Amino acid sequence: MAADSSQPDIHATKSVAAETEEFSVPQTVYLKYIRQQLDDEIACMELPFTVLLLFSFSMFAILSLSQGRVYSVEQAIHEDIAQNSNFAFSGNMGEKNYDDVHSYPDFWSWVRLGFLPLVVQSSWAYSESRAADVSNVFDLSTSPAVEPSSSWAFGSYSSNALPLHGDYIHYNRIIGGIRFRQQVSEMSDGLCRFPPGAGPSNDVWQRWYGKPCMPSYEPISFEPDADVSENFAKPEREEWMLLSTTHSLDRMIAQAVDMEDGCAQMNAKNRTCYCKWCQTQDPPSPWITDRTQRLEVGMASYNAEYGLLTMTGVNYFFARGGRLRSRIQMSSTWINFSMEFDFALLFFEMIWILMLLYIVLTEGKEVISVLIHAETKWYVALQNDYLGFWNIVDWISILVACVVAAAYGNLWWQTWYTHDELGALLDFTGGHEAPDAGREDYSEKIIQFYRLLEDTINAERFYRLSLCIYPMMMMLRLFKSFAAQPRLAVVTETLQEASQDMLHFGIVLFSVLLTLCLDAVLLFGRDIEDFGNFGRALHSCFRLMFGDWDWKPMEKVNRFAANVWFILTLVFVVIILLNMLLAIIMDNYMNVKKRSASSESLGKQMQEMWRRRQMNKNKERVTLNVIWDAFVEESGGQVKHMCQSNRAITEDFLMELVPNMWEHDGDAFSTIPLTRNEQDIPSSQAHRTIHKSWRDHQRAHTKPFVIEDAGEPLSRLEAVTRTIRNGLFFAFDRFHFADTRPAPSWDSTSSESLDAARVRLVEEQHGAEQEALLEFTEAFRLKEQQAVKTVIELVDNETARLSSEAAATLAGILQGVDVRQATIESRCAHMSLSVHEMYQKMMNLQSRATMLVGCLQKAIHQKRLKQEAEATSTGRRRGLFDGCSPEVREAPIPIVRR
Repeated sequence: MAADSSQPDIHATKSVAAETEEFSVPQTVYLKYIRQQLDDEIACMELPFTVLLLFSFSMFAILSLSQGRVYSVEQAIHEDIAQNSNFAFSGNMGEKNYDDVHSYPDFWSWVRLGFLPLVVQSSWAYSESRAADVSNVFDLSTSPAVEPSSSWAFGSYSSNALPLHGDYIHYNRIIGGIRFRQQVSEMSDGLCRFPPGAGPSNDVWQRWYGKPCMPSYEPISFEPDADVSENFAKPEREEWMLLSTTHSLDRMIAQAVDMEDGCAQMNAKNRTCYCKWCQTQDPPSPWITDRTQRLEVGMASYNAEYGLLTMTGVNYFFARGGRLRSRIQMSSTWINFSMEFDFALLFFEMIWILMLLYIVLTEGKEVISVLIHAETKWYVALQNDYLGFWNIVDWISILVACVVAAAYGNLWWQTWYTHDELGALLDFTGGHEAPDAGREDYSEKIIQFYRLLEDTINAERFYRLSLCIYPMMMMLRLFKSFAAQPRLAVVTETLQEASQDMLHFGIVLFSVLLTLCLDAVLLFGRDIEDFGNFGRALHSCFRLMFGDWDWKPMEKVNRFAANVWFILTLVFVVIILLNMLLAIIMDNYMNVKKRSASSESLGKQMQEMWRRRQMNKNKERVTLNVIWDAFVEESGGQVKHMCQSNRAITEDFLMELVPNMWEHDGDAFSTIPLTRNEQDIPSSQAHRTIHKSWRDHQRAHTKPFVIEDAGEPLSRLEAVTRTIRNGLFFAFDRFHFADTRPAPSWDSTSSESLDAARVRLVEEQHGAEQEALLEFTEAFRLKEQQAVKTVIELVDNETARLSSEAAATLAGILQGVDVRQATIESRCAHMSLSVHEMYQKMMNLQSRATMLVGCLQKAIHQKRLKQEAEATSTGRRRGLFDGCSPEVREAPIPIVRR
């Protein structure tokens, strides 16, 4: 096989000297093998390291967040507001909840009748119709009913009467009060969209419309997502309903009334207006106007059972189409991460940090080594000798880990600061509710605490996001470890080989998919939210590819159009294109699997590493690092020139080059030099590494065999065998000619001399011809020996490969043949049974026919006898030849075949 012109002259040489044969390989091949083995060992050892790193990080993240406890608190508050904040009462049943708010009056009804009585528990709650039931049971008609106590003092565990002011669903305590705030859009006549051109002027349109336009700067066309509800930009019209022992639920309801009617009829109310924003308007106006694009009713609560601060926000989005959309958004954070000592959390956190430091030190040492031995500028050396895909992955994982650590530290600081601020707030009130005196100062402290709590929640949200990104980096590090083991690298190599096919196929797939998404937007966009815009339609079509679809809404829009679109999507995308994609991946997977079939398994690789370790321990070999360092020392640190050298490396050269070994005792190295015999690299290791390096080089640079490559070698082999055959035929002909000559006659001396001369002549000719044939055969043998050997090896290797493939194919074919054979045998058995039954019926028919023929013959015989008897009796009156007229014919005798 011709060597590639771009590659160095890589060859193996053999020299014969004193009955010994010395094998050598170029230095670039040998060092490439040593470097590859070192890298594979490092990557293989990184696999358990990375798994441990991922496990320690997972435990650290899970224990630090305690998602189960957060879910318990948040879901309790969410479900209580969603299910129990009812309004539109009919008796004791509220017919509507927060999700049924569709207008301004609905919102204020929900606030006054549903939300405030639910959140602010002013008295102990009893069951419905309790008073009537008690009167009926105890017959209290003759005496007045006694009202039950509105509070209870459980002396065994509380010195205060329950419910406490601010208690919420028993285990949560509301902090400060309830906050109302809005997002308000701009208002201008110029923001209205009137048709341009001919027709009325804009002034006429404006007078007809009668009010300015107020477009939303955060348009809400669909159900709001969590990322929209979590952030509240540009809050305005902020109003507070503070918790107080003297101003409780009644005052909050009065404040809600003032916010609804804009402080109207204050004389009749005989009090001041509780809506601060409404007072500043001239003339006073309701708190909710057409400029409102979003409002939030929020409160902060603290659960002392878990040490959890929770921010609850009931959000209403006023879409400019006229619809109100609602969402309850929950966000929580721990009051202090160091409140309780968690040994498990600290343990896994320390393991993760120590492993990160080890990765940083390892990568830093490698960078420093490259910079020290750099022969060019430092950035060029880093680019050429260090930067690679997996090194970039390592540094990105380190960077993300640093971001996680920084986010964790920031969150820890924010929670500590929030804890201190909450403590200062409680010190201001003396551990009670809002004081009547100094209410404004208390309001400022509450506002400051809520802002700090929102900052802490944002820090916790960023921390969770960084925790989600880091496992993706760990997955890439796992793929780096998988790449060192061919059996584990099947997935990545399959994707790499299929990348070009998948790229071209992806263009077709996404072209079809995007076309169908566009049709879905045009057909269903106005009626179905999942197809409202192109992004939502693309996501819905992707879900449809995997069987997640909702047919009923599409059918209601347009049944015929939905049928056509749905069938086209299923046929083209699901049935055809997805299966073609799987075929492309499986085709490349089979190729990769065939190549990796002959590779070492993970178990064998671990056994090889264990063998090396045991041999190192027993001083039967040197480590590969020692060999590499010996070459580096010899080259004076010029690693690049060292790896590009084509110097022939032999066993003797290695044993002379690698003498610098030191006594190894466990994990500690001493500086006591060994003896000369112990210092030298063992000849077996030198022989093994040299031959393995050449074998791996040939495997890497040998073109994979295809059946077309066997044409030329087989043609040469056919020519050789034809020449040998012709030579054998020629030799056979000459021997046959010599054998068929007449034997010499010994009757006369003259004939004897003549025959002897002939014999000698024939022998001389035969000898000459035999010598010529031997010379020809030897020359041809020497000429074609290498070619035949190459062909035989090639044929043997491919025969083995084809045998395995043929065995697999034959197994599949035989399995199908077995199934077909079983079917055929079943049919044959059925046919044989049918034929046997037919044969029995035919034999019965034949027997009956034989019996019938016998009966007929007997009847004919009896008839003839009767006729003869009659003829005898009447013979005297008839002539001898009366029955021999031409009209008389003898009755045919039936032929019976048995």
